[in-house]
Amino acid sequence: WGNGTCAQPQGYGVLLHYVASHGFFVIAANSRYTMNGAMITALDYAFAANEDPASPYYQKIDTSKVGAMGHSQGGGATIAAASDPRVNSVIIWNGGGSAAKPFFAVAGDYDIGGVTAASMASAGNRASQPGAWLFFHQVPQTGSVSGHLTLMLEPERVTEFTVAWWEYQLNGDATARDFFVGDNCGLCNK
Repeated sequence: WGNGTCAQPQGYGVLLHYVASHGFFVIAANSRYTMNGAMITALDYAFAANEDPASPYYQKIDTSKVGAMGHSQGGGATIAAASDPRVNSVIIWNGGGSAAKPFFAVAGDYDIGGVTAASMASAGNRASQPGAWLFFHQVPQTGSVSGHLTLMLEPERVTEFTVAWWEYQLNGDATARDFFVGDNCGLCNK
């Protein structure tokens, strides 16, 4: 997990705990700046802990199934982390429209990052990897950051499809795949 600028992991606690409650191992940098390689450091930590007999995580992490996700600046860090060969898939929250691995990009109206529904559609036309895009309307009105904080202020709107993406991408779950793929996909009519 990559935090947004000036954010701490507890600001995303509902989402991160929900993902972890579905059996995913989540590492969140305790940093306000994640573009400094913090996500790669987290991967290094997890891989080392999985191989260390003294670690409580020894042989408990499936290192063949790795996802990265982050918000805002952390979304940019996620896009950068996608170039790591250990990463299989990513979720980009309010931080871009595509990545070097299969990706799910999420943004909303009034996003301070400049991501619009039109720019997401354009990114979809240029994407080199399979991708899914979700653009929120009816976002929380929070002044200058409206649309940028949906996952923090209304985490109940994002938890279900976040876990579905990881189940689909990392576990090959067919039911979760139907959430993203096909004319009648689960997100298509939301």
